[in-house]
Amino acid sequence: MNDKALKIRVRGQVQGVGYRRYAQRAAEGCQVFGWARNLRNGEVEILALGNESALENYLTLLRKGPPFGHVEEVITHETEFQSISHFSILPDGASE
Repeated sequence: MNDKALKIRVRGQVQGVGYRRYAQRAAEGCQVFGWARNLRNGEVEILALGNESALENYLTLLRKGPPFGHVEEVITHETEFQSISHFSILPDGASE
């Protein structure tokens, strides 16, 4: 199955435009699990868990973003895999 975990940071106009909800819906459609949260610096941080194909599809959607958002950059790096079976929106400033 080759499951991977990615830590993703999204830069641009991504707060106050429904980006976390967009990320959650996209994750559900791609069969990706994890969470999304707003960071104090205006970015959105996402933990995404899934197989390589699902994650690639998910990243394509994250780069597009919601209608009122504007994604400037999506930065990814692999991280430690966690056992999560859903996708959550964390409150602003929440920790993992």
